[in-house]
Amino acid sequence: MESKRQWGRTRIVGGRHAFRQAMIVRELKRRARPPAEVLDAGCGDGSLTATLTRLGYRVSAVDASPLCVERCRRAVAGMPGGEECASRVRRSGLDALPFADGSFDASVSGEVLEHVADDAAAARELGRVLRPGGLCVVTVPADPALWGIEDEWAGHLRRYTERQLADLFTGAGFTVIRLRRWGWPMTYIYDRWVFRWWLSRRIEQGRANAEAAGAEASVVVTRLLGAGLSVDRLFLGLPFGIGFIGVFRKPK
Repeated sequence: MESKRQWGRTRIVGGRHAFRQAMIVRELKRRARPPAEVLDAGCGDGSLTATLTRLGYRVSAVDASPLCVERCRRAVAGMPGGEECASRVRRSGLDALPFADGSFDASVSGEVLEHVADDAAAARELGRVLRPGGLCVVTVPADPALWGIEDEWAGHLRRYTERQLADLFTGAGFTVIRLRRWGWPMTYIYDRWVFRWWLSRRIEQGRANAEAAGAEASVVVTRLLGAGLSVDRLFLGLPFGIGFIGVFRKPK
């Protein structure tokens, strides 16, 4: 039985993933336009790195998983600016980033901090590598009461309250620009009543780490689910849902 996720082996797909990344991109574009230098901190399979590169940002990326580093490099290969971006994808944890102080205009980090043992050190590092006035956009899972099988499988160490996330970044010297809950009502219903059931079945079958696994792996299903989840945009900021998106700025 595969009870833990093998990072870098399984491709991340689906409407929920696309919706979350689209939120990150929207927040970034509002406040830092291309060709700003951006760090993708915890790049995973490289889908966000590739999107930002395609938009004209000058992207560097890190991930603690060597498999994810290779996936990210492949994700950007062949696109304009992709070869340069691939050379800036490095293996690293977030608590000791391999960059000089003030290297970036912005950083993004999607569903990463909940995996980091010392998330305070990670927040400080994200601040250190930003230039004065630099932007940091993050998403994390919300509400410890929602802890479930997907948290265990993914290797999460925590889910955050709004106060915990705000304190994490203000403690690292950031100013809170925006902090909102997301994922209500459609994502919440999907997460609680579809994804958890599907994941339980896959774990029992020993297939939870299969290549391109996902209840949403079909292109058609992904698009239909993405359309359904788009309803959640109308409810951003309500005190419900599965996650937080935070926008923070380093003081000038």
